[in-house]
This record gives sequence, structure tokens and C-alpha cells, in this order.
Amino acid sequence: MVICRQKNNKVWYKVMVLALAVIIGVNFSAWAEALKPNDIEKLSKQRQKSQYILQKLQHQIKDYQKKLDQTSESEKKSLLALKNLSKQVMLYKQVVRNIQSQQSKLKSEIRKKTKQLKQAELELKALKSDFTRYAIAIYKFGVKNELEVLFSASSINQAIIRKEYIQHFSDFGKVKLREIDRKKFEITTINKKLSRQYAESKQLLKEKKSQLDDLQKTQNDKETLLAQLKKDKRGFKKQLQESQKKTRTIQNKIKKLILAEERAIKAEIAKKRREEAMRRKLLAKSKKTTTKKESKRRRSDVALELEPSQPMLKSGPSDFDYNLVASDFDKNMGRLPWPVHGGVIVEHFGKNKDKDLKIVTFNNGVDISVPIGSSVYAVAGGKVTQIAYLPTFGNIILIRHTNSYITVYANLSDIKVTSGETVRAGQVIGNSGKMPEGGSIVHFEVWKGRDKCNPEIWLAKK
Repeated sequence: MVICRQKNNKVWYKVMVLALAVIIGVNFSAWAEALKPNDIEKLSKQRQKSQYILQKLQHQIKDYQKKLDQTSESEKKSLLALKNLSKQVMLYKQVVRNIQSQQSKLKSEIRKKTKQLKQAELELKALKSDFTRYAIAIYKFGVKNELEVLFSASSINQAIIRKEYIQHFSDFGKVKLREIDRKKFEITTINKKLSRQYAESKQLLKEKKSQLDDLQKTQNDKETLLAQLKKDKRGFKKQLQESQKKTRTIQNKIKKLILAEERAIKAEIAKKRREEAMRRKLLAKSKKTTTKKESKRRRSDVALELEPSQPMLKSGPSDFDYNLVASDFDKNMGRLPWPVHGGVIVEHFGKNKDKDLKIVTFNNGVDISVPIGSSVYAVAGGKVTQIAYLPTFGNIILIRHTNSYITVYANLSDIKVTSGETVRAGQVIGNSGKMPEGGSIVHFEVWKGRDKCNPEIWLAKK
């Protein structure tokens, strides 16, 4: 008889466990994934950065257009005006590319959120179905029948066990209601996010159409001006020659500064060697035991041969971790921060073929378009060794780094450093100056002794 009662208890227990398993057997992993704080924060930062870059690009376009609006009718038919329009076309294209990139990311987000929404709705449906079964169970074994169930027990022990089961059943019912509420909240949250993303996508599409219209207009203006310039072959040729002459002037000036810097480096090395030779000669004559003072002096002299590691900026602009910049310049290939923020390379290193003008020019560095007056930063720690000025290309700064590397920054309007000053990576050294055709360009070069390097290989990828 006791054995029979124990079996009945086990069966009743298994039935209750099975019922509870059905009630709480919904998988909430998708809900947890749907609202990861880190992912949301990461996406938010990406959007902010994209928006910041777009604003910088649009600001540059306004700078060029403002200059064009201020020129006379005769000046608008010049090579400078053509350069102005060419830069605008390049910037408009970059704006459109950035918007397309944002659209692509947003579409991906919308697809994920839509999938999460469908999953959440399926889980809510399953929860409601489980709760329906629970409600039926409550109707059968609820408060009204609780005494009947307890009194029908064959023993006090069984009654106590049934009382505990009924209590657990009731508690799980409350849990199920809370889970339904949470799932409803999740669906509402996802729907709100989707609504915002759809609105954002619509706005981006509208902005892209506007930029494409402006791009087409600028391209048409450029083609019209080019056709007009080509009609006056003699005047056009003269303007081209003047432009090429200015380019050669800046290149020759920088090259002279580089050669002067190389001579200065060699002179310093030769001086250190002479000092070291003299020190050794004096030591050879001396038979006295080296004192602690002399030992200290010798170590100091030997240290002169080593170029000191330059300090780094601990906290720089928000879009770059300046702690990544190694003191050893050779280790910085592909990791150097850009000398400006939100800039676009409008002329690359090496040969540049102008399809419109049918000419080929050589650039010893890169020309980066930025808003007028933008801050210019040292890309690595070093020593300011040369500051020069050219009427046609603003101020020029040379910074010497370890292992005979030199970085060049040209077309600066304001200088924030002095010759001989030690600078840190990320330190502001000046502001970008205006260009004759409008807008602002920062010319940047990297040299290893007399050898010019491609800055794009050294700069970090955006």
C-alpha cells in the first residue's frame, strides 16, 4: 500500500514537472542578443564618426563654393576656377560614398532588427500559448479545488507534497506573466528602433539625391569651363605653365630644406664622433683608475650617439589612440595618425595624370583637402628643425624623428611651434592655410634621409 502511494506521488510529481517545463521552456537567448549595450554603443559611435566626417566634407565644399562666388566673371574663366570645381567634384563624390556606406550599414541593422522582431513575436506567441495551458490547469487545480486536491490525498505526507506543487505552480504562473510583459516590452523597443532607422534611411536617401544633383551640376560647370579654357589655347597654355612653375617652386624649396637637414644631421654625427675620439684619447693618456664621476661622465657621452626616444601624447584627438605611435619611427608603417582630421587626399604621391588638362605631375607627398583653418598635428614625436615660408604656399615645417626620418607639413597659416622645439605625437603645430583657388590644402611628406616615401603607406587606414 505504501509502495503504491509512493508510485502515485512520483507520477503526480512527473506530471507537474512536465507541465512546468512546458510553461518555462521558451528560449530567451534571442531577446538577450537583441539589446546588447556594447553593440548599440558601437553603432552609435560609428554613426557619430560618419556624421562628423560628412560635416567636414560639406564644410570644405562650402569653402570652395564661397571662393568661387566671390571671384569676378573673368576670374571664373581661369585655371584656378577649374581647380576649384575639380576639388568640389572630388569632395562631392566622397560625400556620396560616405552616405552610401551609412546606407549599407543601416540596411544591415534594419535586417537584423526585423529578424529579431519576428523571433520576439514568435516567442510571445509561444508564451501566450503556454499561459493558456497554465490557465486551464489553474481552472482544474486552482484555488477552488485546492482543498479538494489536498483532502483527496491518501496521507498527510502526500497532502504536504501536493500543497508545495500547487504553490510552485502558482508561482510559475506569475513568472510567466512577467515574461510575457518583458517580451511585449522588447517588441515595443525593437519597433521603436526600427521606426527611427527607417526614418534615418529615408533622410539619407533624400540627402544622397541632393548631393548627387549638386555633383552633376558641378560636373557640368566644370566641363563647360574646360571647354571655354581650351578655346583660348595661348592663354590656357600660359596658365598651365604658371601652375607647373609654382608646383616646382614648392618642391624645390622642400628639397633644399631636406638636403640642409641631412647636412645638419651628418654634421651632428661627425661632431659626436670627434668628441668621442677626443674622449678616448684623453682616457688612453690617463693611467688613473676611473672614478665613479668619470664613469658617470663616460656613460653620458656615449649616450650622445643614440638619438633619444621622443615623447608621445598621452591623450590626443578622439579618433586616434596616440599611444599606438612607437618611439621607433620604423615601427610606425601603416599606423601613423593623419596630420589632419576629416581630410580627403585630392592628390596622391607620385605621378598624377590630370585627365582634363592632359598633363602629368609628380607629387613628393600627398595633398589633403580640409576646411580652412583646420588644426594640423605632428604625426609622431620629434624635433622641429626647419620653419620656412613661401608666398605661394604658406609656412613649411620640418620635424626630425628617430632613424633619420623627416616629416614635412606645408601650407600652414599659423605656426604653433618654434624651431628647435621638441614636439609630441598629436601636438598641434599649426593651422591649414587658404589656397589661391579656394578651400584649404595641407601638403604632407615623409622622407628617410634623401629618399622620399609614400605617406599613404605610413598613414593609418581610415
